[in-house]
Amino acid sequence: MLDRSTPAKFISFIYETFTVRFHIHSEDGSIWVVGKDLCNILHKTNPSYLTRYLPKEAVIKHKINTLKGSQSILWFKVDNLRYIKHNLYLKNFIYWLDTQIKHKLSTTTESLVSLKEPILVEKKDLESLLKIVKNLTQQLDL
Repeated sequence: MLDRSTPAKFISFIYETFTVRFHIHSEDGSIWVVGKDLCNILHKTNPSYLTRYLPKEAVIKHKINTLKGSQSILWFKVDNLRYIKHNLYLKNFIYWLDTQIKHKLSTTTESLVSLKEPILVEKKDLESLLKIVKNLTQQLDL
């Protein structure tokens, strides 16, 4: 996926109240999601629970260097998420991926990835936006 010396290139989106980080493989254009993010969405605490449902080629453990040192990231291939069984949250997440996210990501003929509508948000700004959306949602429910 990525060499250890390569900085991770995440594309982040918001699903409900969760930040979801994606990576697009530079060779085949496949979309991968960070395991911890998927676990948060599916209300699972341990990514190894999900790995037992997925084919081996759909799970990659990768170490990257960050400002805080080396970090291991477990990636799941998005196309194989349908193998995960018995989770009520997965169907809505896959629907969101298919209808809201996949069309925003495209691969060129040279296998270089481009994002049609990049979303760049600082963490503090993201937290503020989430609070605004939550308040608006609550007002609409009234």
